Amino acid sequence: MPKWLDKLLGRVPDPAFFAAAKKGDAEQIRRFLDAGTAVDARDEWDDTALTWAASSGHVELCKLLIDRGAAVDARQYEGATPMILAADHGHEAVVRCLVEQGADVHARHPKEDMEAMGFAARSGHRSIVEYLESQGGSWRYHQSEATG
Repeated sequence: MPKWLDKLLGRVPDPAFFAAAKKGDAEQIRRFLDAGTAVDARDEWDDTALTWAASSGHVELCKLLIDRGAAVDARQYEGATPMILAADHGHEAVVRCLVEQGADVHARHPKEDMEAMGFAARSGHRSIVEYLESQGGSWRYHQSEATG
């Protein structure tokens, strides 16, 4: 992909930004952001630093990215939000952080047709299920059919 197109789309050609997010390296992320990297830059899989940090369980990095303006409900290439990824991987502190920062507990994965609570339930993360239920989340597939 041409560099000008990467820039136009908010993508960062330097994969070290996303590697730092996966590792939870807040200092490296700060350096990238201070140098002008877009907080919602996307990698070749259409993931943002927040989707990587959330799926890897790095709550402090999630807070930093959100404080710097990251879209709390950014979707990655398959359509998962940071909360869906965190719930599926059992990262309760990240799920709580995202809810506190205004993430949509009702955001549904377009392919799986489930909310984050459904992913947590399917993966056996009971405390996340209980927390998301307390926030109005649903575990059901095809919510409209289940309530109709």
